Amino acid sequence: MHRFARFLILALLLAAVLPRAGRAQERYSLFDWQERTSLSWQAGGLWFTKSGENPDWRGASLAGALTYSWHPRLSTYLVLEHGFPFSRDDGHINDVRLCANLLVYPPPLVQSKFSLGIGGGAMWQGESSVRRWRGTEAHLSGSYAVSSRFALAASFAHAFGKTTADGDYEFVRPVGTGLIYP
Repeated sequence: MHRFARFLILALLLAAVLPRAGRAQERYSLFDWQERTSLSWQAGGLWFTKSGENPDWRGASLAGALTYSWHPRLSTYLVLEHGFPFSRDDGHINDVRLCANLLVYPPPLVQSKFSLGIGGGAMWQGESSVRRWRGTEAHLSGSYAVSSRFALAASFAHAFGKTTADGDYEFVRPVGTGLIYP
């Protein structure tokens, strides 16, 4: 695993376990999964840069995400995504990510429709399964809340291949995202 990815994962874990003043104000127990779990969908564009033997890929994507909020500023999520290519030569793509995300803007106790987060985690990818590429990813994401159940979002990420044959690459995702549950 690359040093930056290790550093990012360690920073997120430390942020999760260090005491914070806001913890006393939380309404729910840390393991109250019914109040801390959400299910959402995402739809939008998806662009990958060339890496190793993997060519550039451009298309649209549809994804579902299961999120667990450990704290108002720290969450873990599982995303299952399917990409539909713009070019017939590219082929469809499947993507699975298990990541942590730390909200860095807005500051605590400030209400804003804009949010900015950083995160990272494990990632798997392929055409008919998710076995062709594996590695870790680090991302920067931003969103604008249009309503309480819908947001416009975008993320930029660097994916670190587990082996040199996997190769590293960047990807960009401008999406619309909506809350399904709760």
